[in-house]
Amino acid sequence: MKYVSLKRGQFTIPYLSTIDGADQWEFIIYLQRHTEEGDVLELLYIENQNDSMHDHLPSTPLLEPIEINIRQRTYQTIHGTFQLSANDWMQELYHRSYLTAVGVTTIVKY
Repeated sequence: MKYVSLKRGQFTIPYLSTIDGADQWEFIIYLQRHTEEGDVLELLYIENQNDSMHDHLPSTPLLEPIEINIRQRTYQTIHGTFQLSANDWMQELYHRSYLTAVGVTTIVKY
């Protein structure tokens, strides 16, 4: 068996979680305080999670992705890229639509 030396930060372990409250102020605070350089979060909004998840996954292609870069303070949609204020970016992001049933929201910090 061949052993490979792994150094911290050179690999990722993707996982799937269900979260509640990603549209609330506490989630924005979490992004500001706890994300680290290189972090990537992908959010897929599913309207009704009480029934079988398979029945509620979008049947149409996800055509309207949103990308948010925490470090660069940018918010990008199919309509263009918007620069968030350096001082009030959390408040600006909170008042924008960043969860949608028609696309994956990718939040990065790099």
